[in-house]
Amino acid sequence: MRPGEVNGVTGYFMTDDELDDLKRQGKIAYDLPLFGARYAYLKEEVLSSDPYVFEMHYTMLRDWQNLVPDLVTIYLLPKDVHEAIDHVKQRHLPPEVEQGRIAELEEHYQKFMSSPELENNFDYIVYNNYDAASSEKIIHLVSDILQKQ
Repeated sequence: MRPGEVNGVTGYFMTDDELDDLKRQGKIAYDLPLFGARYAYLKEEVLSSDPYVFEMHYTMLRDWQNLVPDLVTIYLLPKDVHEAIDHVKQRHLPPEVEQGRIAELEEHYQKFMSSPELENNFDYIVYNNYDAASSEKIIHLVSDILQKQ
């Protein structure tokens, strides 16, 4: 967990054995190894009629759209890729994980900026400047989307 994250609120933080047990029980909708960690999503939340906000890696988009056909997607695009890289460095990850995340971030940023068809896969695109104004804009957008449902 990162500072400020709360188990059961920000996400569920568990061991691989605990996650494997949930998979055996059929409670996991999606499980993705990424950056030396596993990101998994509970069926009871993913398939719920209640509104949920999930963070996902862009490569998972098609899988999520197959799981949740009425999914609303927001892509958070760094206004400045160097600012995003600085935020990765502030997380004090193990060097190999940090290097992998930075390389992936740079690759995806370049891919996104040079590929209009990737942009067309998302309902909304919000520039993230890693500041209060960006956070407010994202929160307002999510609130507006939820009010329309």
